Amino acid sequence: MKKKNKKLTILIVLFFIIIACTTGCGKKEKTYAEKKEEERQNIVSQRVEKMYSVKKDDGWYYYFMITFLGNNIDKMYTFNGCNLKYSSLTDYNVLVVDDSGNIMDRIPTQPTLAVSEKSINGIMEREEIPIINKYFNTMQFNNKITLEDIQTLEVSNFSKEEIVSLFNSVQDVEYRKEFGKYDLPDCSVYTENTTETPKFQIGTLMSWGNFEALEIDMDYGDGVYLSDKIAKGNATIEEKNLYDNLQEIEKYILESQNIDIATKFSNFKGKQYDRLFTFIKSLGNMK
Repeated sequence: MKKKNKKLTILIVLFFIIIACTTGCGKKEKTYAEKKEEERQNIVSQRVEKMYSVKKDDGWYYYFMITFLGNNIDKMYTFNGCNLKYSSLTDYNVLVVDDSGNIMDRIPTQPTLAVSEKSINGIMEREEIPIINKYFNTMQFNNKITLEDIQTLEVSNFSKEEIVSLFNSVQDVEYRKEFGKYDLPDCSVYTENTTETPKFQIGTLMSWGNFEALEIDMDYGDGVYLSDKIAKGNATIEEKNLYDNLQEIEKYILESQNIDIATKFSNFKGKQYDRLFTFIKSLGNMK
């Protein structure tokens, strides 16, 4: 009887060992890197973002962005500005510094307020952007604000009224809950790869994979753009018509988030528009 019980016990133990191996023995323990990547993907999947931008002069856009990372109770507030007309400008550089903080080199980059060396009262715009963002990230405002709410924020280069207006405007924007179709840098200017002159160029401001702002222009070389000709009133009738059509295309892309537009604008005829449609569609392959 004892031998039977012993055999039964052994069989039961073997049974549970087999079950355990079936469910777990074949599983490989995740590495630290795999666990961190899984954690990152989980955060990304919970991320939502919204942005409000306002058009300024000569290709500049100022914006306020709010990002929320799911399990993180704090929101990330970002005030900045970027230029969608020029790929580089004087006084907009990445600074190369030594261990003592001395500037060794200046590397031209896409113009944003965060890299601007323009200054008022000896304080550069690039110095005030992190001050503004730190202030809002510390205060964690959840509703619209007034000038009184930011009375302790000290800035020289930017209008407090405009900062408040941008922040209040973004409150009315819906969060984007899914990453859009376009994995492009936050702010870039792309130039058509062609030997033709003038060349099309497109400036893009992105928000969570979506076009937030778009500027389509023509670069005639020597610092002359179609938008300049329109502003100065010396554009030809053909150039005025082209500019109006570019405005219509910009509006459609922002509303539809669609860059395959040849069929939609099939009434725009000619080699120039064929080039433009191909160039716009190529944005989907850029990084």
